[in-house]
Amino acid sequence: MKKSLSIAVLALVVGLVGSANAALQRSYLFESQSGPATIPNDATTPDATGNADAFLLGPEGVEADAGGTVPRNGRLKKAENVLKTTPYGGASEGTYAGYDPESLSAALWFKSDGAVWSDPTESWTSLLGIGNSPGGSPDVELALAKTDGGGATNGGYMQSFSWTGGNSWTSTDPLKQGLPGQMVLDDSTWHHVVLTLSPYDGSGANPATEIYIDGELAATGPASGRAAQGAGGLQIGQNVAFGSYFKGWVDNLHVYNHELSASDVQNLFISETDLVGPAPENYAWKADTSGDWNAEFNWSPQGGPPGNTNASNFEDHTVTLGDVILSTRTVFSDIGNSLREITFDSPHGYVVAGSGTMSLVASTAGATSIQVDQGQNEFQLRVSLETDTAVNAASGATLDFNNQIDLNGNTLDTSPSAGTVNFNHSVIGGGAIIASAALGTAGSTSIAADLTLSGASTLDIDLGNLNTDFFDVTGDVVLDALSVVDVTLEAGFVPTGSYTILSASGTLTDGGLTLDPSDTGLFSLAVNSNSVVLTALAGVPGDFDGNGVVDGLDFLTWQRDLGDATNLGIWQGNYGAGALAAAAGAAAVPEPTSLLLTIAGVIGLTLSGGRRSRSS
Repeated sequence: MKKSLSIAVLALVVGLVGSANAALQRSYLFESQSGPATIPNDATTPDATGNADAFLLGPEGVEADAGGTVPRNGRLKKAENVLKTTPYGGASEGTYAGYDPESLSAALWFKSDGAVWSDPTESWTSLLGIGNSPGGSPDVELALAKTDGGGATNGGYMQSFSWTGGNSWTSTDPLKQGLPGQMVLDDSTWHHVVLTLSPYDGSGANPATEIYIDGELAATGPASGRAAQGAGGLQIGQNVAFGSYFKGWVDNLHVYNHELSASDVQNLFISETDLVGPAPENYAWKADTSGDWNAEFNWSPQGGPPGNTNASNFEDHTVTLGDVILSTRTVFSDIGNSLREITFDSPHGYVVAGSGTMSLVASTAGATSIQVDQGQNEFQLRVSLETDTAVNAASGATLDFNNQIDLNGNTLDTSPSAGTVNFNHSVIGGGAIIASAALGTAGSTSIAADLTLSGASTLDIDLGNLNTDFFDVTGDVVLDALSVVDVTLEAGFVPTGSYTILSASGTLTDGGLTLDPSDTGLFSLAVNSNSVVLTALAGVPGDFDGNGVVDGLDFLTWQRDLGDATNLGIWQGNYGAGALAAAAGAAAVPEPTSLLLTIAGVIGLTLSGGRRSRSS
């Protein structure tokens, strides 16, 4: 990465607008001098100084006069010739007459070489010029620049400039555009740039201009003037009138006589992109801002975005949402992204949102994982596991899955975690979840997979007037001997009766699930053949239905919802107790002995497995 004085920007030099037939007017692929007119190949015809101007490179990127190669940097399609422009000149089509300036779009690929700013007095360098203004410069010009138009050499800006209408600049400062930061475009990497001009609407207002970088809108601003019907040359990599020559490579140049839409630009970028070669693997969110996951300038290094499945090495991509933010930020994606690792590492937390799907994929570069080093973080978009994936949440850190998770038959293992992982939406696709730390939910959550609480895991359950946490597992459940249930009550909520907090459609194996010591004075816990049930002890122990007296109705509640020996003993030991029984007098309370004898057979059947489970 170059230092700030050589951080480049794209400047747009604009002097016309237009609208006309929606058609491609010029296309230069530089495949054996392709294009509607011949682009001179000056490699064999040096100028008066003995130096070659622009020349073509072969299919493998071999320079005819140097024998070197052009690194592709995993961006532009590989099996293509390219045009090499030099400090001594670019290329031109001598007569480019008849273009209609009522609307215009131009698209090209470019890559600077290491000498792009070898002249310290140079603040901009021309990529493309169309037509001629009265001063001899193009009516429309794309230029790589390192100033913001006001003379500051701090780079990172998009600008619009007109050679007509008084040479007025329109700054497209990233802050004014709502963009996250500087884009580095002189990094010897292939970049795609598209300029669009909106059609003239007859109002006399200047047209709007847009610049797209690598498929994403990067800058907008008004042009400062309009031009008449165009004529003159098309210049590539040069502005002869100003002696400005781009030092680098150009390919796949297209000129249209209409304004391309955002989807047109994206489709063109994708169609000409083949991310082959040594593209970056490790990306970090680089600014204190929310933004689009798929805008590559939001990431460091550029060359992404990460998880772009057009990249040949997308399965090796890792992402760090790091400690560069000062408050919670949202990173959104409305398309699918696939990568092997994502790390949340900010105390302020990140939200990953959007209508897309985040897929965790297998990679030979390392294990697939989600790391949560600090903060409260959320997935608000869908998550899909294409391979077994570990979630490692550090102590005090939290990860909420607030949208659907598709396991696709794989295992999501949170057992490395010491923090909290919450499943607040459905889990589909089979497979398994393994938890060894805190596992929570929000309300009723269906899990179409197996669930294992291993080691010293905690099942976090919230109870309140409007919410009862409940895991509805359609697979098998295994509860380790060291796992506990920890209950949190909403403010002002007084529990009564019983609460089914987990059910299993498959087998439920209990190794000895217990209540957290802080909850044993409020609840009893029962693990049945296919459910886990909390029963409030707020009134009288054994008053399972919460009516204030321990009587035969509580036995029916025990039989229906609990069915375990521990709570049966509590009911037997407290039968007849309670304020209602005391008020009614001893005669109103039947002796428990006869009642117990009467239902002894029922108890035997219930404890042997004949009880019914509670449905939720």
